[in-house]
Amino acid sequence: MDKKIKHYEEIVKQPGKFEGQPRFIPYFYNLMLGGEGTTATELVTEIEITSEDVKLFPELKGYDKVVLYVDNDRFVYGDVE
Repeated sequence: MDKKIKHYEEIVKQPGKFEGQPRFIPYFYNLMLGGEGTTATELVTEIEITSEDVKLFPELKGYDKVVLYVDNDRFVYGDVE
């Protein structure tokens, strides 16, 4: 398993802003910090899922985008559409 993927799996198991989220949420959050995605509102960003993303996270197959929600306490939640 890719070390990066393993890191994302571990980070969502620990207390913190990604706790309990799917393993791909921190990955897409990092993409968002790098300027990827479309900001829908101040706290919501949508990022298109690419074929490379599906290679890393096969559970994304069949979805078009990840929607990230950042709450006022800076916790990050996500969903797929």
